[in-house]
Amino acid sequence: MTVKHDTSQKGFDMMFMYLAAQVIFMHTLSANCHERIFVNEGFKLPIFLTLIEFTSHACVTGIKRVLHGSKLWGGFVPLHLTCALCMLGTHGSSNAALVHLNYTTNTLFKSSKVFFVMIGGWFVHGRRVSALQWVAAACLFTGLAVFGLADRLSSPRFTVAGVLLTLLSLLGGSYSGNLQQKAAQLSDGKTKTERKDDLLFWQYLFGAAFCLVLCAATGELPQGVEFLRTADSTQLLNIAGFLASGFAGINPLLLLVQEYDATSATVVTSVRKVVTFTSSFLFFPKPFTMLHALSAVLAMGGAYSLQKLRDATPHGVTLVGQHENGHGG
Repeated sequence: MTVKHDTSQKGFDMMFMYLAAQVIFMHTLSANCHERIFVNEGFKLPIFLTLIEFTSHACVTGIKRVLHGSKLWGGFVPLHLTCALCMLGTHGSSNAALVHLNYTTNTLFKSSKVFFVMIGGWFVHGRRVSALQWVAAACLFTGLAVFGLADRLSSPRFTVAGVLLTLLSLLGGSYSGNLQQKAAQLSDGKTKTERKDDLLFWQYLFGAAFCLVLCAATGELPQGVEFLRTADSTQLLNIAGFLASGFAGINPLLLLVQEYDATSATVVTSVRKVVTFTSSFLFFPKPFTMLHALSAVLAMGGAYSLQKLRDATPHGVTLVGQHENGHGG
């Protein structure tokens, strides 16, 4: 039987705040670099960018495994393959959406991810979602949506294809977050760190392999190689910053999922979206209206309320006809 941590008393303890701060800083930096990559109108290679991302992460995690004395090819479980497919769909569709939407609009639609993750938690883990949790999540989404809309009005760019790709990324991300939690809490006699390292290595290795096939099939592989050959130092620095800061934010995010749950991690990343919006005003001065301020307060209040309500809700509740590992009986 899977042993799960009792997170009902953790709340906003120091560990949670420390991990949340790391996630917010690293993912905000990654988001800024990510946006700059697509500001270049000549860059329309989302699958190739995903290939670079997955390949670099697989190499780094593989090196870490060897340095820690683990077997490079050990620790694989079938669940890692499912996680890889979900991660590929999430990252690939998110990158592809940025070809059709501006970054703010893309982030605006992603603000609804907390809804999808709570649904995924109910489906995968059998967690009940209270009416108050839905209200708090609605406040969080509304605040983020209004904040993003206020920013988006200055640079509108909107296509149906971009919205559909963003929604696909949301669905994949919400499901993969709950799958990652299952993989991190397997009863296999390993430590948390070992399970986390296994998950990171295998999901990115398989994801890179699948992405390589997609790049070859779509013709993005030779175009991507040519782009890297002719890109200037600024473009390469943006890609390096996106990869490095994104990877640095993975470990604290996984620890949040492992020690708390996928919904808590999504609350943190949703708050990070507000920070990302705010940083764009600081680095690229533009009007900051009362609408921005009020929506930010609403989003922060919704995030805080959702976390507190989660703390008061028992976890690991198994639905009728559903085993503890999430598979139907």
